Amino acid sequence: MARLFPEVPVLRDLCRAMALVEEILRPDDPYRLHRHDARRASGQELAWMDNGSGDTYTVLFTDAGVCAQGIDHLSPMSPFLGDGTVWPGVVDAVPQAFRPFLDSSVREGILPVTACLWRESADDRWQVGDIEYDGHDDGAIHLFRLLTDGTPEVFQRWLERYYSTGVDLGAVRHVFASRPLTHEVVTALNPHITREQWNAAVASTGYPTPAEDGTEGSHARRAAEALGRQLGHEFRAEADGLGVVWTDGPTVEAVGLVAAEEPGAADPCLGLRRELSASAVALGAVRMVVGKAPVPGGGIAPGAVHAFWRNTTLPTPTTQRERDLVYAVVYEVRDDRRSNTARHTDICDLVASGLGRLAHRLDLSPLERLTARYATGAARHAWHRALVPMPPEGALLAVHGDPCARAEHVRAALAVFPVPPAQLAAATASLRSRLP
Repeated sequence: MARLFPEVPVLRDLCRAMALVEEILRPDDPYRLHRHDARRASGQELAWMDNGSGDTYTVLFTDAGVCAQGIDHLSPMSPFLGDGTVWPGVVDAVPQAFRPFLDSSVREGILPVTACLWRESADDRWQVGDIEYDGHDDGAIHLFRLLTDGTPEVFQRWLERYYSTGVDLGAVRHVFASRPLTHEVVTALNPHITREQWNAAVASTGYPTPAEDGTEGSHARRAAEALGRQLGHEFRAEADGLGVVWTDGPTVEAVGLVAAEEPGAADPCLGLRRELSASAVALGAVRMVVGKAPVPGGGIAPGAVHAFWRNTTLPTPTTQRERDLVYAVVYEVRDDRRSNTARHTDICDLVASGLGRLAHRLDLSPLERLTARYATGAARHAWHRALVPMPPEGALLAVHGDPCARAEHVRAALAVFPVPPAQLAAATASLRSRLP
Protein backbone atom coordinates (compact mmCIF):
# COMPACT_ATOMS: atom_id res chain seq x y z
CA MET A 1 0.00 0.00 0.00
CA ALA A 2 2.79 2.47 0.89
CA ARG A 3 4.20 2.39 -2.65
CA LEU A 4 0.77 3.41 -4.03
CA PHE A 5 0.48 6.57 -1.91
CA PRO A 6 1.17 9.84 -3.78
CA GLU A 7 3.78 12.40 -2.84
CA VAL A 8 2.89 14.59 0.14
CA PRO A 9 1.92 17.79 -1.77
CA VAL A 10 -0.23 15.72 -4.14
CA LEU A 11 -1.86 13.92 -1.22
CA ARG A 12 -2.66 17.19 0.57
CA ASP A 13 -4.22 18.70 -2.56
CA LEU A 14 -6.20 15.51 -3.14
CA CYS A 15 -7.59 15.35 0.40
CA ARG A 16 -8.52 19.02 0.24
CA ALA A 17 -10.16 18.71 -3.18
CA MET A 18 -12.28 15.71 -2.21
CA ALA A 19 -13.47 17.43 0.96
CA LEU A 20 -14.24 20.70 -0.85
CA VAL A 21 -16.19 19.06 -3.68
CA GLU A 22 -18.24 17.05 -1.21
CA GLU A 23 -18.93 20.09 0.99
CA ILE A 24 -20.07 22.13 -2.00
CA LEU A 25 -22.37 19.29 -3.06
CA ARG A 26 -23.83 18.79 0.42
CA PRO A 27 -22.95 21.79 2.63
CA ASP A 28 -25.45 20.91 5.37
CA ASP A 29 -25.11 17.12 5.26
CA PRO A 30 -23.73 15.79 8.58
CA TYR A 31 -22.96 12.46 6.89
CA ARG A 32 -20.41 13.70 4.37
CA LEU A 33 -17.59 11.17 4.22
CA HIS A 34 -14.59 13.36 3.47
CA ARG A 35 -13.51 16.41 5.42
CA HIS A 36 -10.40 18.55 5.62
CA ASP A 37 -9.50 20.94 8.43
CA ALA A 38 -6.83 23.46 7.48
CA ARG A 39 -7.36 25.47 10.67
CA ARG A 40 -6.54 22.72 13.18
CA ALA A 41 -3.41 24.38 14.58
CA SER A 42 -0.38 26.26 13.37
CA GLY A 43 1.53 24.09 10.92
CA GLN A 44 -1.08 21.31 10.97
CA GLU A 45 -3.87 20.09 8.71
CA LEU A 46 -6.11 17.08 9.22
CA ALA A 47 -8.04 15.12 6.60
CA TRP A 48 -10.39 12.34 7.52
CA MET A 49 -12.99 9.93 6.20
CA ASP A 50 -15.78 8.28 8.17
CA ASN A 51 -18.34 6.12 6.38
CA GLY A 52 -20.55 5.82 9.45
CA SER A 53 -20.21 2.04 9.48
CA GLY A 54 -16.95 1.73 11.39
CA ASP A 55 -14.46 2.36 8.58
CA THR A 56 -12.43 5.52 9.08
CA TYR A 57 -9.09 7.07 8.29
CA THR A 58 -7.28 10.24 9.33
CA VAL A 59 -4.30 11.90 7.69
CA LEU A 60 -2.25 14.39 9.70
CA PHE A 61 -0.09 16.91 7.83
CA THR A 62 2.52 18.67 9.97
CA ASP A 63 5.87 20.39 9.54
CA ALA A 64 7.44 17.13 10.74
CA GLY A 65 5.79 15.08 8.00
CA VAL A 66 2.59 13.11 7.42
CA CYS A 67 0.97 10.22 9.24
CA ALA A 68 -2.07 8.30 7.96
CA GLN A 69 -3.94 5.73 10.00
CA GLY A 70 -7.23 3.95 9.47
CA ILE A 71 -9.38 1.04 10.55
CA ASP A 72 -11.40 -1.45 8.55
CA HIS A 73 -13.95 -2.68 11.07
CA LEU A 74 -14.27 -6.04 9.27
CA SER A 75 -10.55 -6.73 9.15
CA PRO A 76 -9.43 -9.67 11.30
CA MET A 77 -6.66 -7.32 12.47
CA SER A 78 -9.14 -4.95 14.15
CA PRO A 79 -8.42 -4.50 17.87
CA PHE A 80 -12.16 -4.66 18.48
CA LEU A 81 -12.21 -8.26 17.27
CA GLY A 82 -9.38 -9.30 19.56
CA ASP A 83 -8.20 -8.30 23.02
CA GLY A 84 -8.31 -4.57 22.31
CA THR A 85 -4.66 -4.21 21.33
CA VAL A 86 -3.32 -3.09 17.97
CA TRP A 87 -2.00 -5.85 15.68
CA PRO A 88 1.73 -6.32 16.30
CA GLY A 89 3.95 -4.09 14.17
CA VAL A 90 1.22 -1.76 12.84
CA VAL A 91 2.19 1.25 14.99
CA ASP A 92 5.29 0.01 16.86
CA ALA A 93 7.71 1.91 14.62
CA VAL A 94 5.71 5.13 14.22
CA PRO A 95 8.10 8.08 14.86
CA GLN A 96 7.78 10.01 18.11
CA ALA A 97 6.65 13.12 16.23
CA PHE A 98 3.36 11.38 15.37
CA ARG A 99 2.75 9.65 18.71
CA PRO A 100 0.52 12.44 20.10
CA PHE A 101 -1.61 12.09 16.99
CA LEU A 102 -2.11 8.36 17.63
CA ASP A 103 -2.71 8.95 21.33
CA SER A 104 -5.48 11.45 20.52
CA SER A 105 -7.29 8.74 18.56
CA VAL A 106 -7.56 6.34 21.52
CA ARG A 107 -11.14 5.68 22.59
CA GLU A 108 -11.90 3.89 25.85
CA GLY A 109 -8.37 2.57 25.96
CA ILE A 110 -8.38 1.21 22.39
CA LEU A 111 -6.51 2.67 19.41
CA PRO A 112 -8.82 2.02 16.41
CA VAL A 113 -6.29 1.17 13.72
CA THR A 114 -5.59 -1.70 11.35
CA ALA A 115 -3.34 0.20 8.92
CA CYS A 116 -0.80 2.96 9.46
CA LEU A 117 1.84 4.61 7.29
CA TRP A 118 3.94 7.71 7.67
CA ARG A 119 6.52 9.88 5.99
CA GLU A 120 8.78 12.24 7.88
CA SER A 121 10.02 15.40 6.15
CA ALA A 122 13.43 13.88 5.43
CA ASP A 123 12.04 10.58 4.10
CA ASP A 124 12.08 9.84 0.39
CA ARG A 125 9.24 7.29 0.59
CA TRP A 126 6.28 6.20 2.69
CA GLN A 127 7.02 3.92 5.63
CA VAL A 128 5.07 1.11 7.31
CA GLY A 129 5.82 -1.14 10.25
CA ASP A 130 7.32 -4.61 10.22
CA ILE A 131 4.10 -6.62 10.23
CA GLU A 132 3.35 -10.34 10.04
CA TYR A 133 -0.06 -10.40 8.40
CA ASP A 134 -0.55 -14.19 8.71
CA GLY A 135 -2.68 -14.09 5.59
CA HIS A 136 -4.97 -11.36 7.00
CA ASP A 137 -6.04 -8.18 5.21
CA ASP A 138 -5.59 -4.89 7.07
CA GLY A 139 -8.21 -3.18 4.82
CA ALA A 140 -5.78 -0.51 3.61
CA ILE A 141 -6.57 -1.00 -0.08
CA HIS A 142 -10.29 -0.61 0.67
CA LEU A 143 -9.82 2.34 3.06
CA PHE A 144 -7.42 4.41 0.97
CA ARG A 145 -8.67 3.52 -2.51
CA LEU A 146 -9.75 7.06 -3.43
CA LEU A 147 -6.40 8.41 -2.24
CA THR A 148 -4.34 5.91 -4.22
CA ASP A 149 -6.48 6.16 -7.38
CA GLY A 150 -6.41 9.93 -7.03
CA THR A 151 -8.26 10.95 -10.20
CA PRO A 152 -11.28 13.23 -10.58
CA GLU A 153 -12.97 10.62 -12.77
CA VAL A 154 -12.82 7.96 -10.04
CA PHE A 155 -14.03 10.41 -7.39
CA GLN A 156 -16.86 11.69 -9.60
CA ARG A 157 -18.12 8.16 -10.18
CA TRP A 158 -17.93 7.45 -6.46
CA LEU A 159 -19.91 10.63 -5.68
CA GLU A 160 -22.63 9.70 -8.15
CA ARG A 161 -22.98 6.24 -6.64
CA TYR A 162 -22.87 7.39 -3.03
CA TYR A 163 -25.25 10.34 -3.37
CA SER A 164 -27.37 8.89 -6.21
CA THR A 165 -27.14 12.11 -8.22
CA GLY A 166 -25.35 13.47 -11.25
CA VAL A 167 -22.07 15.26 -10.58
CA ASP A 168 -20.41 17.59 -13.09
CA LEU A 169 -17.06 16.02 -14.05
CA GLY A 170 -15.66 19.28 -15.41
CA ALA A 171 -16.21 20.99 -12.06
CA VAL A 172 -14.56 18.11 -10.19
CA ARG A 173 -11.55 18.28 -12.53
CA HIS A 174 -11.34 22.03 -11.96
CA VAL A 175 -11.15 21.58 -8.18
CA PHE A 176 -8.74 18.65 -8.39
CA ALA A 177 -6.42 20.90 -10.42
CA SER A 178 -6.55 23.49 -7.59
CA ARG A 179 -7.64 26.15 -10.05
CA PRO A 180 -9.35 29.27 -8.65
CA LEU A 181 -13.02 28.69 -7.95
CA THR A 182 -15.56 30.54 -10.05
CA HIS A 183 -19.29 30.93 -9.63
CA GLU A 184 -19.87 28.72 -12.67
CA VAL A 185 -17.77 25.87 -11.24
CA VAL A 186 -19.40 25.98 -7.81
CA THR A 187 -22.95 26.20 -9.13
CA ALA A 188 -22.26 23.38 -11.58
CA LEU A 189 -21.80 21.23 -8.50
CA ASN A 190 -24.63 22.80 -6.48
CA PRO A 191 -26.84 25.53 -7.99
CA HIS A 192 -28.48 26.20 -4.61
CA ILE A 193 -25.36 26.80 -2.52
CA THR A 194 -25.12 30.20 -0.84
CA ARG A 195 -22.07 32.43 -0.94
CA GLU A 196 -21.71 32.00 2.83
CA GLN A 197 -21.58 28.21 2.47
CA TRP A 198 -19.12 28.49 -0.40
CA ASN A 199 -16.82 30.79 1.60
CA ALA A 200 -17.05 28.53 4.65
CA ALA A 201 -16.03 25.49 2.59
CA VAL A 202 -13.01 27.29 1.15
CA ALA A 203 -11.94 28.61 4.55
CA SER A 204 -12.26 25.26 6.36
CA THR A 205 -10.41 23.25 3.72
CA GLY A 206 -7.75 25.85 3.04
CA TYR A 207 -8.40 25.70 -0.70
CA PRO A 208 -6.02 28.14 -2.44
CA THR A 209 -7.30 31.57 -3.41
CA PRO A 210 -5.59 33.82 -5.96
CA ALA A 211 -2.51 35.70 -4.85
CA GLU A 212 -3.42 39.24 -3.89
CA ASP A 213 -1.30 40.89 -6.58
CA GLY A 214 -4.19 42.96 -7.84
CA THR A 215 -4.28 41.41 -11.31
CA GLU A 216 -7.52 39.47 -10.93
CA GLY A 217 -9.15 42.17 -8.85
CA SER A 218 -8.25 44.90 -11.31
CA HIS A 219 -9.70 42.92 -14.20
CA ALA A 220 -12.94 42.28 -12.31
CA ARG A 221 -13.21 45.95 -11.38
CA ARG A 222 -12.75 47.01 -14.99
CA ALA A 223 -15.40 44.52 -16.06
CA ALA A 224 -17.79 45.82 -13.39
CA GLU A 225 -17.30 49.39 -14.59
CA ALA A 226 -17.86 48.39 -18.23
CA LEU A 227 -21.05 46.52 -17.42
CA GLY A 228 -22.31 49.40 -15.30
CA ARG A 229 -21.87 51.84 -18.16
CA GLN A 230 -23.63 49.53 -20.59
CA LEU A 231 -26.54 48.40 -18.41
CA GLY A 232 -27.06 51.37 -16.12
CA HIS A 233 -26.87 49.27 -12.96
CA GLU A 234 -24.33 49.08 -10.16
CA PHE A 235 -21.83 46.22 -10.54
CA ARG A 236 -18.86 45.45 -8.30
CA ALA A 237 -15.91 43.08 -8.27
CA GLU A 238 -16.10 39.98 -6.10
CA ALA A 239 -13.89 40.09 -3.01
CA ASP A 240 -11.70 37.31 -4.44
CA GLY A 241 -11.26 39.20 -7.72
CA LEU A 242 -12.62 36.30 -9.76
CA GLY A 243 -15.98 37.68 -10.79
CA VAL A 244 -18.56 40.44 -10.90
CA VAL A 245 -21.55 40.66 -8.58
CA TRP A 246 -24.62 42.88 -8.47
CA THR A 247 -27.84 43.11 -6.48
CA ASP A 248 -31.27 42.45 -8.03
CA GLY A 249 -31.12 44.14 -11.45
CA PRO A 250 -30.70 42.20 -14.73
CA THR A 251 -30.50 38.43 -14.96
CA VAL A 252 -27.21 36.56 -15.15
CA GLU A 253 -28.07 35.49 -18.69
CA ALA A 254 -28.67 39.08 -19.78
CA VAL A 255 -25.44 40.29 -18.19
CA GLY A 256 -23.56 37.39 -19.77
CA LEU A 257 -24.74 38.39 -23.24
CA VAL A 258 -23.55 41.95 -22.71
CA ALA A 259 -20.27 40.84 -21.14
CA ALA A 260 -19.50 38.66 -24.16
CA GLU A 261 -19.61 41.72 -26.42
CA GLU A 262 -18.46 44.51 -24.13
CA PRO A 263 -14.73 45.45 -24.32
CA GLY A 264 -13.20 45.20 -20.89
CA ALA A 265 -15.84 42.75 -19.66
CA ALA A 266 -15.45 39.82 -22.07
CA ASP A 267 -13.70 36.98 -20.25
CA PRO A 268 -15.06 33.42 -20.24
CA CYS A 269 -13.30 32.75 -16.91
CA LEU A 270 -14.91 35.71 -15.16
CA GLY A 271 -17.76 34.68 -12.86
CA LEU A 272 -21.09 36.50 -12.93
CA ARG A 273 -23.30 36.40 -9.85
CA ARG A 274 -26.54 38.16 -9.01
CA GLU A 275 -27.30 38.65 -5.34
CA LEU A 276 -30.80 39.30 -4.10
CA SER A 277 -31.70 42.00 -1.62
CA ALA A 278 -33.70 41.12 1.46
CA SER A 279 -36.76 42.68 -0.19
CA ALA A 280 -36.35 40.57 -3.34
CA VAL A 281 -35.99 37.39 -1.28
CA ALA A 282 -39.07 38.31 0.75
CA LEU A 283 -41.05 39.05 -2.41
CA GLY A 284 -40.04 35.75 -4.01
CA ALA A 285 -40.92 33.75 -0.91
CA VAL A 286 -44.26 35.54 -0.54
CA ARG A 287 -45.14 35.07 -4.20
CA MET A 288 -44.35 31.36 -3.98
CA VAL A 289 -46.83 31.03 -1.13
CA VAL A 290 -49.56 33.53 -2.01
CA GLY A 291 -49.41 32.94 -5.75
CA LYS A 292 -49.17 29.17 -5.32
CA ALA A 293 -46.21 29.23 -7.71
CA PRO A 294 -44.13 26.08 -8.17
CA VAL A 295 -41.42 26.01 -5.53
CA PRO A 296 -37.99 25.06 -6.99
CA GLY A 297 -36.32 22.47 -4.82
CA GLY A 298 -39.52 21.66 -2.96
CA GLY A 299 -39.29 24.25 -0.18
CA ILE A 300 -39.08 27.94 0.71
CA ALA A 301 -35.31 28.47 0.96
CA PRO A 302 -32.77 31.02 -0.35
CA GLY A 303 -31.64 28.70 -3.14
CA ALA A 304 -35.24 28.11 -4.23
CA VAL A 305 -35.90 31.87 -4.29
CA HIS A 306 -32.83 32.45 -6.46
CA ALA A 307 -34.07 29.77 -8.85
CA PHE A 308 -37.55 31.35 -8.80
CA TRP A 309 -36.14 34.73 -9.93
CA ARG A 310 -33.52 33.30 -12.33
CA ASN A 311 -35.24 34.62 -15.45
CA THR A 312 -36.78 37.76 -13.93
CA THR A 313 -35.21 41.19 -14.24
CA LEU A 314 -35.35 43.42 -11.16
CA PRO A 315 -37.93 41.58 -9.02
CA THR A 316 -40.45 44.21 -7.92
CA PRO A 317 -43.85 44.11 -6.17
CA THR A 318 -46.74 44.60 -8.56
CA THR A 319 -49.48 45.43 -6.03
CA GLN A 320 -49.76 47.42 -2.85
CA ARG A 321 -50.49 44.24 -0.91
CA GLU A 322 -47.21 42.70 -2.12
CA ARG A 323 -45.36 45.83 -1.07
CA ASP A 324 -47.00 45.68 2.35
CA LEU A 325 -46.18 42.00 2.75
CA VAL A 326 -42.54 42.48 1.76
CA TYR A 327 -42.19 45.32 4.24
CA ALA A 328 -43.92 43.28 6.94
CA VAL A 329 -41.69 40.22 6.38
CA VAL A 330 -38.42 42.15 6.46
CA TYR A 331 -39.53 44.26 9.43
CA GLU A 332 -40.67 41.19 11.37
CA VAL A 333 -37.33 39.41 10.82
CA ARG A 334 -35.38 42.46 11.90
CA ASP A 335 -37.61 42.84 14.93
CA ASP A 336 -37.23 39.17 15.87
CA ARG A 337 -33.45 39.32 15.52
CA ARG A 338 -33.15 42.82 16.99
CA SER A 339 -30.94 43.67 14.03
CA ASN A 340 -30.86 46.16 11.19
CA THR A 341 -30.28 43.34 8.71
CA ALA A 342 -32.48 40.46 7.64
CA ARG A 343 -30.75 37.21 6.73
CA HIS A 344 -32.16 35.42 3.72
CA THR A 345 -32.53 32.16 5.64
CA ASP A 346 -34.55 33.88 8.36
CA ILE A 347 -36.79 35.52 5.76
CA CYS A 348 -37.55 32.20 4.10
CA ASP A 349 -38.09 30.45 7.44
CA LEU A 350 -40.60 33.10 8.49
CA VAL A 351 -42.59 32.92 5.26
CA ALA A 352 -42.52 29.12 5.31
CA SER A 353 -43.88 29.15 8.87
CA GLY A 354 -46.98 31.06 7.71
CA LEU A 355 -47.88 34.62 6.77
CA GLY A 356 -50.65 34.77 9.35
CA ARG A 357 -48.25 36.02 12.01
CA LEU A 358 -47.78 39.18 9.91
CA ALA A 359 -51.45 40.14 9.98
CA HIS A 360 -50.89 42.70 12.75
CA ARG A 361 -48.53 44.61 10.44
CA LEU A 362 -51.00 44.82 7.55
CA ASP A 363 -53.97 47.00 6.73
CA LEU A 364 -56.59 44.24 6.66
CA SER A 365 -59.91 44.39 4.85
CA PRO A 366 -63.12 43.72 6.84
CA LEU A 367 -63.24 40.15 5.48
CA GLU A 368 -59.60 39.54 6.43
CA ARG A 369 -60.18 40.84 9.97
CA LEU A 370 -63.10 38.46 10.36
CA THR A 371 -61.05 35.57 8.91
CA ALA A 372 -58.29 36.17 11.44
CA ARG A 373 -60.86 35.91 14.25
CA TYR A 374 -63.39 33.32 13.08
CA ALA A 375 -61.79 30.97 10.54
CA THR A 376 -61.54 27.33 11.61
CA GLY A 377 -60.30 24.06 10.10
CA ALA A 378 -59.06 24.27 6.51
CA ALA A 379 -60.00 27.94 6.32
CA ARG A 380 -57.87 28.64 9.38
CA HIS A 381 -54.90 26.80 7.84
CA ALA A 382 -55.25 28.70 4.55
CA TRP A 383 -55.30 31.98 6.43
CA HIS A 384 -52.31 31.10 8.58
CA ARG A 385 -50.24 29.87 5.64
CA ALA A 386 -51.06 32.33 2.88
CA LEU A 387 -53.53 34.93 4.22
CA VAL A 388 -56.36 33.42 2.17
CA PRO A 389 -59.65 34.93 3.43
CA MET A 390 -62.60 32.72 4.26
CA PRO A 391 -65.75 32.83 2.09
CA PRO A 392 -67.68 36.04 2.83
CA GLU A 393 -70.91 34.12 3.54
CA GLY A 394 -69.09 32.09 6.18
CA ALA A 395 -67.68 35.24 7.77
CA LEU A 396 -71.06 36.93 8.05
CA LEU A 397 -72.71 33.80 9.47
CA ALA A 398 -69.84 33.34 11.93
CA VAL A 399 -70.45 36.81 13.35
CA HIS A 400 -74.19 36.21 13.36
CA GLY A 401 -73.66 33.01 15.32
CA ASP A 402 -71.46 34.72 17.90
CA PRO A 403 -73.66 36.30 20.59
CA CYS A 404 -70.54 37.98 22.04
CA ALA A 405 -69.41 39.57 18.79
CA ARG A 406 -68.25 43.13 19.36
CA ALA A 407 -69.69 46.03 17.40
CA GLU A 408 -66.52 46.30 15.30
CA HIS A 409 -67.00 42.71 14.11
CA VAL A 410 -70.68 43.30 13.35
CA ARG A 411 -69.77 46.36 11.28
CA ALA A 412 -67.07 44.37 9.46
CA ALA A 413 -69.59 41.61 8.62
CA LEU A 414 -72.06 44.16 7.28
CA ALA A 415 -69.27 45.77 5.22
CA VAL A 416 -68.56 42.41 3.56
CA PHE A 417 -72.06 42.48 2.01
CA PRO A 418 -73.23 46.06 1.48
CA VAL A 419 -76.12 44.50 -0.51
CA PRO A 420 -76.63 41.02 0.93
CA PRO A 421 -78.06 38.18 -1.14
CA ALA A 422 -81.59 37.08 -0.31
CA GLN A 423 -80.48 33.99 1.66
CA LEU A 424 -78.51 36.23 4.05
CA ALA A 425 -81.14 38.91 4.45
CA ALA A 426 -82.39 37.64 7.79
CA ALA A 427 -78.89 37.27 9.24
CA THR A 428 -77.97 40.72 7.99
CA ALA A 429 -81.08 42.30 9.53
CA SER A 430 -80.30 40.56 12.82
CA LEU A 431 -76.77 41.95 12.81
CA ARG A 432 -78.00 45.47 12.08
CA SER A 433 -80.31 45.23 15.06
CA ARG A 434 -77.31 44.70 17.35
CA LEU A 435 -75.82 48.06 16.50
CA PRO A 436 -76.80 51.12 18.55
